Amino acid sequence: MEIVAWKRLASRLLLSHPRLQVFEDDVELPNGYRTTYLRFGDHGATATVLCRNEAGRILLQRAYSYPPNQVMLELPGGLVPEGEDPADGANRELMEEVGLRAGKLTLLGTYFSQNRRSARKSYVYLGEELTEASLPGDP
Repeated sequence: MEIVAWKRLASRLLLSHPRLQVFEDDVELPNGYRTTYLRFGDHGATATVLCRNEAGRILLQRAYSYPPNQVMLELPGGLVPEGEDPADGANRELMEEVGLRAGKLTLLGTYFSQNRRSARKSYVYLGEELTEASLPGDP
């Protein structure tokens, strides 16, 4: 089965914020049907680090998340701005969020976490040979 791309006919910026852009596009589907579609602007990528210590245990960080209003367990990671190497961004996020640096980073793969609304690529690394190193985190 051949997959045919949609055609973007027009695009309007609905929301512009330093952390988020929302666009509404007029699109034409392969069958000729025209509709509107909401998507996010894509600036940079994201990186997540699965940290494995010498004992083979995986690190989870405990962090507060505003939308669900609770402390959650999550993997360290975050935004990698355009121009920053994803592996460097992964280690930077690791140092900002948990005070560790991976001496060895292995790319496990990539995916698009919100592919229905964004073309932002997500990189997943295995982080090993962990040492203490920290950078100031986001407020």
